[in-house]
Amino acid sequence: MVFLTEDDFKQQVKDEILTSITGGDATLLNSAELRAIAQMTDALNVRYDVVNIFNKTGSNRNDGVVMRLVDMVLYHLHSRINPGQVPQLRADRYADCMEWLQFVASGKFAPDLPLPAGTDEGTKLDVQYGGKPARNPYY
Repeated sequence: MVFLTEDDFKQQVKDEILTSITGGDATLLNSAELRAIAQMTDALNVRYDVVNIFNKTGSNRNDGVVMRLVDMVLYHLHSRINPGQVPQLRADRYADCMEWLQFVASGKFAPDLPLPAGTDEGTKLDVQYGGKPARNPYY
């Protein structure tokens, strides 16, 4: 595994279930993790230093990122077996992850993640655009 460890999965799924959905094949677990990291990178690289995020190990990793990445990996593994019969828990947690990623990318959530080098805190993509609807000044 690249970023996650076996202990990360033990928090959310039993060993027997993980073995049954991977068939004991570690390469399936690795490829699902890489796909989940790619998804997470696409959303997080808008505001954060994703290389720094995914290079950390052990207790230096962000717990929120680890939890959501495990959820995404488990969803990908379940959908590999039969996309129409993904357990509802996995589908719900995956939807929560996608919503969290959208909120982080849009700036509605600001997790404690490393910013890109050379940027001051809160300056990257903090330009807001748009405005209130035009009012009719005529009576």
